[in-house]
Amino acid sequence: MSDGSWYVLIERDRRDYGDAVYYRWQLTEPREAPLGRDQAVALAEEAARTYVPREGPEPAGTPARRVFRLPDGGFLVELRRSGWVRHFRVTVGELVHTEGEAPAPRPAAAPVDPVPPKRGPFGRR
Repeated sequence: MSDGSWYVLIERDRRDYGDAVYYRWQLTEPREAPLGRDQAVALAEEAARTYVPREGPEPAGTPARRVFRLPDGGFLVELRRSGWVRHFRVTVGELVHTEGEAPAPRPAAAPVDPVPPKRGPFGRR
């Protein structure tokens, strides 16, 4: 069942630094399109043309941008500056299910034996 809410979703590559550099995909905060799918499509195209991922100090100026429309209607975007390359994907999605986190069930207590086991000499059974 759908609740009819449409969103613009941006998946981007993220670089994490520490002892080593590694890459992973991350979903940014979804942006709701309250007027429906057509508005979401327009907002997605705008995001593909204007969004710049932010992480750490960024060079000044505007990066070179290539925007590719994909067969599914989404966009793949490549940004380039000297020594700096990023890419991200912009898609439109309809929210069809939401569920909150539920705490894990508490483990059942072990049954208590009313009669302790008999022990032999030196505490052995």
